Amino acid sequence: MSTDTAAADKVDTDILELLLAVPARLSRLHNAILGSLDPRLTFRQYRTLSRIAEGFTSLSQLAARGNLTLPTVSENVDGLVRRGLMTTTPSPQDRRAVVLGITDAGRAAVASADAALQDFLGYLIEECRRPIER
Repeated sequence: MSTDTAAADKVDTDILELLLAVPARLSRLHNAILGSLDPRLTFRQYRTLSRIAEGFTSLSQLAARGNLTLPTVSENVDGLVRRGLMTTTPSPQDRRAVVLGITDAGRAAVASADAALQDFLGYLIEECRRPIER
């Protein structure tokens, strides 16, 4: 194996490790940011509230959108309802279904989370623009 090939393999391995590490690190950072807010949210809770604010109003819509099971979404929604961030009302079209809604407190939580995540993204962009110091 030539020196050039070995160096290229090393770069490929380093890039692969980086690509595998970045999503996990971003997930931890998102959860740390969202967990520091009032009210504290997990990333899943934030996405649920955001999607309801965008107009997704059924458990099945949320499950499909998030590639989650109905029981997982239902458990998440129940917790957000208990915390006063969401509402559920019987569906006028289907007595077995509920219509999901977001409360004012839920909208405020989404706005706070959006701002915090936007600040974080701005920081990341600035850091990426800085030259790498060796």
